[in-house]
Amino acid sequence: MQALGAYAAIQFSPFPEKLEFVNVGAYLRVPEMSYADFRVNSSPARVEKLFGHVSKAHFKVAVEAFCDRLRSDPKLLYNEDAFERFSSLRANNIRFTKSQKVVVEGSPQLKLEELYETLVGTVIKPPRTPKIKSVLRERFLRAGVFDLLDKPAPVELPQGVRIDAPFAFQNGAYNLIDPIRITSNLNESLDNIGRRAIEGAWLHVHSRRSGRPTNLVVVGDFSASGEEFYKAVRNQLASNQVNLHRFDELNPLFEQIRASRH
Repeated sequence: MQALGAYAAIQFSPFPEKLEFVNVGAYLRVPEMSYADFRVNSSPARVEKLFGHVSKAHFKVAVEAFCDRLRSDPKLLYNEDAFERFSSLRANNIRFTKSQKVVVEGSPQLKLEELYETLVGTVIKPPRTPKIKSVLRERFLRAGVFDLLDKPAPVELPQGVRIDAPFAFQNGAYNLIDPIRITSNLNESLDNIGRRAIEGAWLHVHSRRSGRPTNLVVVGDFSASGEEFYKAVRNQLASNQVNLHRFDELNPLFEQIRASRH
């Protein structure tokens, strides 16, 4: 998937009144992917190359205060107007540069790391990939539908098959929502998809026999795969009574969940 985003450098100066700053981080916002995040170097080594000795304690406090401010108010990261106002009003040690447009292809996390390396020139460890359930929970919260969801009990099927989905909602049938991440290891991903297909087919049949129709809804992160692979997975799951939604197109699922309140 290709999307238009905006990025900015994060800069630090021990003497902001001199108007001399050095890049210490990067920020990226991609509205179409509902993504916004930043990376800041926790070491003042790069700053010291320009300004000489810098108090590590002072640098740490300044960076932590800056990060805490952004994390405490998500709209500063996600909302363009709020971000620009926040940037224009900063007059202390850390500031943003004016944001620039950038094309993002594939993973926005990888694009942020690329921007960090370009702007700061210091390789950092890749961030730990958050669990897919946590990512989906955050999307539900931002969409305002999390309170409409259930935490379903595990469903036991014949042959010892057990479906333990983290979310569910009632909308004609009971819908178990199971998120998956499609990795670059397509063989591993195919194993996960095949298991969901079998689970979905069995769930569809046995739940109707028991008088409580239940469906499996899979939410997939396909950022590491192509459109052709996504369509093949969608068709395979559909033939097994499994509904598929992708992370970058969740509005239809949000609307179904909102409809469930009625």
